Amino acid sequence: MTAPAAGLSLPAGGLGARAGSGPRTRPGMWLGRRWRRAPRPAAMRGSVNSAVRRMGMPAAERAARRMTMYGLFVTFGMVLCGRGFAYLGIAPINLYISEITIITMVIFSPTRTYLAGLLRQAGRAGRLHLLAVAMMVFFCYGVAETIRGLFDGGSSTTLLKSLQLYYYPVLLSFGMWMGVRDPKIFSKLVWALAWGNATYGIAYAVFLNKLQVTVPGNPGAPLFDLGLTNAAMAILGLVVYHRRSKWLIPLVLLNVAVLFGHQIRAEWLALIVSLVIYCVLTRQYRRLAAGLGVILVFATVITIINVKIPGPTDRGGAVRPTDVIGRAVGSVDPELASQFTSADRVEGANGTAQFRQAWWHGIWHSATSDPTFLFFGHGYGFNLQTLAPPGNVDTTVRSPHNIIFYSIGYTGFVGVALMALLFYAIARQLWTVYKRTGNPVGLALMALMVTASQFEPFLESPFGAAACYLTLGMCLAPLMRLGGGDGRRLPARLERALAGMAHDRPALDLEPAPIPAQRRYASRGGSVPGVETLPEPGSSGPESPPLRRPAALSAGAPRPGRR
Repeated sequence: MTAPAAGLSLPAGGLGARAGSGPRTRPGMWLGRRWRRAPRPAAMRGSVNSAVRRMGMPAAERAARRMTMYGLFVTFGMVLCGRGFAYLGIAPINLYISEITIITMVIFSPTRTYLAGLLRQAGRAGRLHLLAVAMMVFFCYGVAETIRGLFDGGSSTTLLKSLQLYYYPVLLSFGMWMGVRDPKIFSKLVWALAWGNATYGIAYAVFLNKLQVTVPGNPGAPLFDLGLTNAAMAILGLVVYHRRSKWLIPLVLLNVAVLFGHQIRAEWLALIVSLVIYCVLTRQYRRLAAGLGVILVFATVITIINVKIPGPTDRGGAVRPTDVIGRAVGSVDPELASQFTSADRVEGANGTAQFRQAWWHGIWHSATSDPTFLFFGHGYGFNLQTLAPPGNVDTTVRSPHNIIFYSIGYTGFVGVALMALLFYAIARQLWTVYKRTGNPVGLALMALMVTASQFEPFLESPFGAAACYLTLGMCLAPLMRLGGGDGRRLPARLERALAGMAHDRPALDLEPAPIPAQRRYASRGGSVPGVETLPEPGSSGPESPPLRRPAALSAGAPRPGRR
């Protein structure tokens, strides 16, 4: 090793000194004429840089960032924790976390402007006109039905709970605002859900479901609960936004375990429908086949080694893959299901299905007995449980576990038609997003939630409706980033290019910037008033296209931007 030249300072302690024999040295490297400090660790460096960036942010930007994080946290809690998160608030006045979010959205200026802009589209001919009209008409009909319930002698507390179905669609604008702020917010949400299911979902299935702790002020809602579509949404998101990560397959298997352990058949069917729609629209059948192969191998291995998947005690406890098959078939063919699982599980699955079918039949028979009930329903002052089979009704169950029959019983076919109009308007915009970006995740997600609402109290409950509209709003955000909401179409070549882009690339700002008047040049071969034609240097004939410049420059005027 060559010693440093004369006149250069040596590192503290000298080149041949032992560690600790000289004065305390600082970490680093000796690079010829200068001493280079050792870089800080990556985590420390990232946190310091983030803190510096936050200090340099304007106050409005910091507030918008906090609001985005709050919205993401609320959506995550709604989807993952279900009733345990959704019913946090002041129960006597029905002020829960969703209502607090709506109030915050109205108070915060950027989200209030976004909501007002969306509702203002009802009076304008634009792309979002139908959606805005459907939201306003649906809300007005809900208010009319609530007033009708008051005149029929209904409880004000129950009527306020019923009105939630009609004002939760305003959360679409909040989801759109968050999606415009952060184009990758939905992919962040589904990956967070995947990790949440892998940790909290497993803990809930093992021991949290046994804790008899309820939400303060709401004894009917457990504090530790699991959402109705959390595992299905996480698995769909892992399929759509897959990454080259060593945790991908473990996360898929853990979410599948939560999906089967929770034992909600509506969630299984909803996941199948959403995956089929996504794979048909994207033609990515290999990815679906690979995922099904991993699940099949996982189910075969745990069946051979006789390992049970943990599950809630109120749904039968731990299950094997054969029990999952028996529960899925039990509502259709009890004899076939008895070959896969025990008689108690078959009886429970089949009894639940028969009870719901009898309740639906009672609602249909009551609605068709009178034209008024058929078109406008019984009103929210009516107790829908009186139409259920006698002796089998839990007084805490307000919904027949089907959004269509729920709407027919309370609001009639007019309410069903208005809800269908609202979801048609949302689906129409999601189809536009799919045609622009090539990513049908919004359509698949909407199919998942609509399918789940046919067999579970999803859209008529705060934890389901709020999560539905927030996530669908995130999926609608590319409408605002890819050309605005005024109904104008992009050029055909640009649409074809966007159709082949990856789904994580729609965040580009495709709105052309305005061109100053003095820099606008004519297209080749056209005539522009006030512009003289100059011959191209080196050309003597009309073979070469002429160059043009504004007449103001040819007259000797100074160039724009110069004095």
